[in-house]
Amino acid sequence: MLMDKNIPKVLFKYKSFDKYTADILRNSEAFFCPASKLDDQFESAISISSKILNNDLDGYMRELMPFILEKVAPASSEVLKKDDIVSYFFKGKLNAPKFKRLVMKYDSSLNHSQLDMLVNFINNLQNVQNNKKLSKALKKMLNIKNEIGVFSMTTRANNQPMWAWYAKGYDGFVIEYNIEKYLIEHEDMAKELKYVNYSDKRENNPMHIIINAFYESLYKALGIPHKKYDAEKDIQLIVNTKSKDWSFQDEWRLFGKPETKTTIPINAVYVGVNATEANRDLIIKIAKEKGFKVYQQLNDCESTDIEFEKLC
Repeated sequence: MLMDKNIPKVLFKYKSFDKYTADILRNSEAFFCPASKLDDQFESAISISSKILNNDLDGYMRELMPFILEKVAPASSEVLKKDDIVSYFFKGKLNAPKFKRLVMKYDSSLNHSQLDMLVNFINNLQNVQNNKKLSKALKKMLNIKNEIGVFSMTTRANNQPMWAWYAKGYDGFVIEYNIEKYLIEHEDMAKELKYVNYSDKRENNPMHIIINAFYESLYKALGIPHKKYDAEKDIQLIVNTKSKDWSFQDEWRLFGKPETKTTIPINAVYVGVNATEANRDLIIKIAKEKGFKVYQQLNDCESTDIEFEKLC
């Protein structure tokens, strides 16, 4: 398998010493942590309107209508953003004649047959509580934090904030994983390794994702050319977007089933300058058993960079 040139050949994991250390190193373990336990409390956060949850159809459609239309009737969508959307409904159903007049005025490329399909599509989406397929999808999205596992790594072993935060103030260690070898041996996991998207904004409304998935059948019915919608990509983006404040982590994530493990070959371990002699000796002992290298962080007060010397 040819590796994507953007994927690093090695990635690093910052750790503190605990009762699992020996097993992790001896078995080259990587544990998929549930997304619900990630360090950024806003990660994987799902935003859903209280109007939807309370089945307030008027409020629900007021929020949703422009989004529904923006791909098939973009001009009408822009008009609706400034118009009284509720006035387009009567007794919970779309006022078809009024709605059709709007679309034909601003998006005349749609014919009457296509408009009828669009009306039915909108009406079928309205009652979330009674739409079993939609309700099931929503419940799955709301529980996404518990359905996705994440193994986090970074791109270098000399990241000072990472040593302070995740290696217990330089008391811990860093594992260098051979990602290139792992992906050669597990080709199916290549698509599960993603660089974190650092952004001040995140798409976390499950209705948008679900409706995009529904567009597949709508486009086909309307005869509108389209690219296949990748729902999995958008779902993964929810759990792979962090605030720019976390960009110092320079994080790559491997996704898998939560509370499970995979085995990634270890090239080396870097021991922190404040690690105890007993912990350092434990690393060296396991390294000699398993054949990986060990480096000790230097106590160099003259340099602002972290440097290492080889121990074995």
